[in-house]
Amino acid sequence: AGILGDAVNTEHLHDLGKLTFGFMVFWAYVSFSQMMLIWYAGIPEEAVYYHLRWGDHGWTSVSIFLLVGHFVLPFFFLMSRNVKRRLALLGIGTAWMLLMHVVDIYWYVLPHFGNNAIVADFAQSMEQGLQVRFEPSLMDVAALMAVAGVYLSVVFSIMKKYPVIPVGDPRLSRSLHFHNA
Repeated sequence: AGILGDAVNTEHLHDLGKLTFGFMVFWAYVSFSQMMLIWYAGIPEEAVYYHLRWGDHGWTSVSIFLLVGHFVLPFFFLMSRNVKRRLALLGIGTAWMLLMHVVDIYWYVLPHFGNNAIVADFAQSMEQGLQVRFEPSLMDVAALMAVAGVYLSVVFSIMKKYPVIPVGDPRLSRSLHFHNA
């Protein structure tokens, strides 16, 4: 099945699903911790970070979509053992989480830039400094595709030079015949 042939079995997929679940929960923990620290500190210079994302600037719906799409849905989706042991379902789940990660990075960066406005000094002019709206553009998609294209070209060029399976590993046969207890 694919470039790895029979080297990857259901047990490997199950472990990859568990790893994906763990990283998704870790992402939620780190994001919540960041929000709690900024909210609890109440420092005006830091509060602008969430004011932009939860205020009336068009980013509230993206924030809710990110919370549901990057944590709630994958949490319940990856809880199932059946999902983690089937390549097609695990692939759909990981593709969804990769898309949500792109939205997450977009959510981190873009509220501070847009409409030729940079977030001004929060204490100086709150109304003038926070005029950033959620308006994705074709340039955003093009930049993402360019980065993905460069990344994939490097990955595929490396895959042509070196074997995907570490054939010199003395424990290769043990890892190929891995089974969860």
